[in-house]
Amino acid sequence: MSESLALLTSRPAVTDTVTLALDPNDAQRLADARNRVRRAESDLDRAVAAAAREGAGDDKTEAAQTADEAADAARRDLADLEAGLVTFTVHLKAVGPRRYEELLLAHQPTNQQRAAAKKMANGDPKAQPGFDEDKFPPALLAEAVERITFSNGAAEITGLSPVQADELWRSPWPQGDRILVLQTAQMLNQVSSMVEDLGKG
Repeated sequence: MSESLALLTSRPAVTDTVTLALDPNDAQRLADARNRVRRAESDLDRAVAAAAREGAGDDKTEAAQTADEAADAARRDLADLEAGLVTFTVHLKAVGPRRYEELLLAHQPTNQQRAAAKKMANGDPKAQPGFDEDKFPPALLAEAVERITFSNGAAEITGLSPVQADELWRSPWPQGDRILVLQTAQMLNQVSSMVEDLGKG
């Protein structure tokens, strides 16, 4: 094999990460706190603009002063929440298109899953799950997860065994988190690495 061909056949796997709040409730608290900051800053902008229209100059009107204090309080609350937020990051790598197809073929949907999908789609015969929804996700994650790290310094999880991946998949994770991690692992096998012409080829 030529050296140049070896460069192409030994390309590294595509990687990505997904970061989630360890306490699922923190994600909503964080979103709410960020929304409060946005609203408070918008209120402050309006109050300052109104003060300018009233000719207050550099002096803040009472409304602008109140809005400024509210915005500062909202920012402090957000900073406090962010400082105490514990997250974990799932580090994923592509398993490769061929291995991905092998996993799909090895974990076809069961007859029960096909019937359930058809029933949920009001009898539409085209409604078919693409894989065994209980067995394919942990099989893929067992191969795709390189490690899981924690923002609070908890011990890193290096890889997942099939048993660990199955246990993780069956745990009471929010559905949105499960879908996000699984879809990221799936999409890694389809992304393109095309770059603009840099004039070096």
